[in-house]
Amino acid sequence: MAIDIDKIKVFGKFLDPKSDKKPMTGKKCLILIRSDDETIDKSILKQSIKCQVDGPTKPDVLWSTAISEPDIDERTIVGYFVPTKPGKHLLTVKCQGKKLSGSPFEYNVGGDCLDINKLLEKVC
Repeated sequence: MAIDIDKIKVFGKFLDPKSDKKPMTGKKCLILIRSDDETIDKSILKQSIKCQVDGPTKPDVLWSTAISEPDIDERTIVGYFVPTKPGKHLLTVKCQGKKLSGSPFEYNVGGDCLDINKLLEKVC
């Protein structure tokens, strides 16, 4: 199924240039991706979207489940990444191989460098 990428929007509190909120190391950077096309639901959207983060670290983008994040609506998917080093991170979002409008998105992450092994010790 072909998707009109002009009807796919990416948003989040750290993507609003007017926001005074700054992403921090060790905290989720939420990404919301919504289709304005009523024929595209979240299952189709999730299969069609690919995200990549480049920067001081290259964390994977994880997709939330209904259990871990509130369900927003049937045309919005929620993802996030957790940076472990401060600095400029670029999020590239593609739908069916084509970059979405505004991509790559810039995150200026603050905070201290985090040791992943120490974080995992706390969780396990």
